[in-house]
Amino acid sequence: MSGAICDEVLDFTTPTGDEVSWPVLSDPGDSGGPFDNGGFRFRTRHLAAGGGYQVLQRRLVGSGTPGERDAWERRLDGEICAGLRLHRRFGERDQRPLLPRIVGYKVDVDEPFVLWQPVPGEPLAGHLGRLLNEDIDRVLVDVLTALARLDAVGVVHRAISPDTVRWDRHHAYLDGFPWAALAGEPREPLGEGPWSPPEQRTGEGNADPRDDVWSVGVLLGRIVSGTLNGTPRPQDLGPRFGALLGDMLEPVAARRPTAVEALARLSIASPVGRPGEPDDRLAAGRRRYEELRSGRVPGGHGAARATAALEEARPARRGFFRSRPPAQAAPEAQYPPRRCYLCLDDVQWTGTNLRRWVDGKYRALELTPDLSEAQRESLLLHAIQRCPNRAGDGPDHYLPVGYLRSGRPINVAVIGRSGAGKTHLLAGIVRDIDAGGLTNFNVMTGAVDMAGHDSFREQHITPLYDQGTMLPHTGAVAEVEYTDGVVVTVNGRSRPLMFFDVAGETLQPRQQRTRAAQFLSAVDALLFVADPEMDTIDATFGAVIDRLATRQGPDGRLDMPAAIVVTKSDLGRFEEPVDRWIRARSTAVPPLDWDRVVEESRDAYAYLHRRGRTGLLAPFARFRDCTLHFASATGGGADSGGRFPRGARPQRCLEPLLSLLAQLDVLPAGTLHRGAQ
Repeated sequence: MSGAICDEVLDFTTPTGDEVSWPVLSDPGDSGGPFDNGGFRFRTRHLAAGGGYQVLQRRLVGSGTPGERDAWERRLDGEICAGLRLHRRFGERDQRPLLPRIVGYKVDVDEPFVLWQPVPGEPLAGHLGRLLNEDIDRVLVDVLTALARLDAVGVVHRAISPDTVRWDRHHAYLDGFPWAALAGEPREPLGEGPWSPPEQRTGEGNADPRDDVWSVGVLLGRIVSGTLNGTPRPQDLGPRFGALLGDMLEPVAARRPTAVEALARLSIASPVGRPGEPDDRLAAGRRRYEELRSGRVPGGHGAARATAALEEARPARRGFFRSRPPAQAAPEAQYPPRRCYLCLDDVQWTGTNLRRWVDGKYRALELTPDLSEAQRESLLLHAIQRCPNRAGDGPDHYLPVGYLRSGRPINVAVIGRSGAGKTHLLAGIVRDIDAGGLTNFNVMTGAVDMAGHDSFREQHITPLYDQGTMLPHTGAVAEVEYTDGVVVTVNGRSRPLMFFDVAGETLQPRQQRTRAAQFLSAVDALLFVADPEMDTIDATFGAVIDRLATRQGPDGRLDMPAAIVVTKSDLGRFEEPVDRWIRARSTAVPPLDWDRVVEESRDAYAYLHRRGRTGLLAPFARFRDCTLHFASATGGGADSGGRFPRGARPQRCLEPLLSLLAQLDVLPAGTLHRGAQ
């Protein structure tokens, strides 16, 4: 290749998941292209391995704001999703590819990229006005066939025009996926008339494969009429196609034909075979999910009422090491006793035995009579009170004043093996709460313990999200302390929402009589963190379930809200069905659509089932109310130095918590939509 310079080894991942290294020759004269915008640079490279052939590389370079960078990377991820979905469905079986074929990709690096095997031909724009009737027929059938294949894998091209359709005088091809979206994603405003359909221009509703059908109708009108001005009309398609395909130009996607239906009108059989699901490998898991779900009362009301009733009726418990029952504390009408999550004693707010965070440590605090009410309350924001620990079965410990002076606590345990992503997930949840995620649902929030909340921000949120560095794993401990807590206020009633980051190793069978294990008796809801990449068998979930026998109903199911979070979903963001949900980013806006929660749960169950991670699915079979979710606390993988090249961004971290709050009947009326169950 004239003027080529060979010059580097390109490391990337193939569509089959193999990691390869190829030497490449770069053509220095080709560094731009029709989609050279938004931070992308588009250039041709000649791969010198495997006999050598040309590929197109789209590499993300340049700089911008974090929001712009996120949008650019999202576009690149959309390209990769489109290519991989086509590869999995059609692969090498496609003897006449009308769409680009993906060669490989590399993400989670400073300059991510995708490699394409380009389609032949030249832009159709250069051939307008010179096509014969048989050429027009060929272009129409080929483009509709390409759209039918995209529809079969749930991809919307979104940028069809004479510049993105190529023609080699024998066949037409669709070129590139720089603006591709998955069907069902919220439309983002894109394009201008007449090529972009009305809904796409305004960004209304969800992306639909029939968006592309509009663009093909406009393309056909442009080819037939030679010019196209104003709003496209059926008569612009000429006498041959106006009556047959005129509804391709309907202003509403639902009234347009699909590509397969349009081909049928042209007497062309479906080019994609049976409709089927995009990934039939998920079918068995989806069926199993429905089998387990049938006969239950979904949505959490039963679990919420059962948990509340259990809390009211439950007698004071003995800890595992208690030698005598605890003495009863004198009640105070304003603040009922609260159960200590460490020793299980009932603790009464007394205003004595207090400590306050000063200069990096807790120091004794005395509320003197000369303090004003404002001064007193300001001090109590940072204060903790010693638990009486009447049994004396462990060291002194303290509870936040906000825990004792609010309504009935909601203790949420985040459970999973060390390295599963619990700490990152919890950091993402708290960051989303701080950003107002619960306020959207008319749930007001504030810190239970201001000093503890500030410490959590400093040790977790700042390193992860401001500095882009990994957090250390949670290790096994003898006692479980709360990690962070917020006071949630709904309709004027406040309750402490406490989070506990619990390493699975703490709850293994050999640890069954530790105070850390007895902590489960004080738990109100569970977030099980499932890492699908772990190859070893994780017995943590089963061990936790075994310790919750007292919450078991007559049918053997556990009456406690639970959620399973498929963490690190960014690592699987190019797999079905993870790609669909993780690309949706956060949907934490009211009303919370319970039908959509069930749909995500079914897909997440099927995903883990397909990968053989049945142990991670145990909670769904045992808990009466259990949802499943895809989430990523970081949005991408870290490099060998523990740095996130793309920066760390939480994706869908709040959804599991919203599900638990819905099951507990905490969300205000009107913020939760329940359709047919």
